[in-house]
Amino acid sequence: MVASVIESETARTSLIRVVYGLNWLLQEFTSQANADKPAVINLSLGFPSTGVPDIPPSEYRRRLRAMEAVLQTLVQANVLPIVAIGNDGPGRFGYPGGFSDALGVGAVDHNGLVAPFSGSRTSPRTRKPDIYGYGVGIYSSLERDMANRSFYGPLDGTSMAAPFVAGIAALYLCRSPTLSAAALRAMLLANAQTVRSGRRSVQIARYV
Repeated sequence: MVASVIESETARTSLIRVVYGLNWLLQEFTSQANADKPAVINLSLGFPSTGVPDIPPSEYRRRLRAMEAVLQTLVQANVLPIVAIGNDGPGRFGYPGGFSDALGVGAVDHNGLVAPFSGSRTSPRTRKPDIYGYGVGIYSSLERDMANRSFYGPLDGTSMAAPFVAGIAALYLCRSPTLSAAALRAMLLANAQTVRSGRRSVQIARYV
């Protein structure tokens, strides 16, 4: 297991560092020592589909395409990216969770109701989120002080829901290490619990 916190001064450097990090993971997962080991990636991060003020739209799209290309290569290497969809509410979403190759994760509370902040995307080709996880009032690490003491408390967000789904994916891979990324994705969706949330049905990840 590898964990990383990407801290950056600007959206541009964050985009660059995420792509570099994904490339590094791709090299590790496809190395001879790890090629036959099951793998899943959790990405509790995102960049808005509408762009950011300090990056020209053409450059922003180019950097997102680079990120999408790495994700596609990871899937081809049987690594499933499980990604938070974003916290900007219905009709708004983030990348890479909005890419078709990513398993985009929305957030529900412990009653199975979709959180009002949970993002979504609806288009003729792509509907997101693909699946939901628990992301309201999740006991989480908050920060660490200069004395190296950790502090914890409840947090809300699709960044809380995505690792919930990634953990379930890891359990499936422990049981069936030879699953391809496509088969793992299909298993998560097939075994999800379908619940009513207002006027719609949502699928909450579960291990069965």
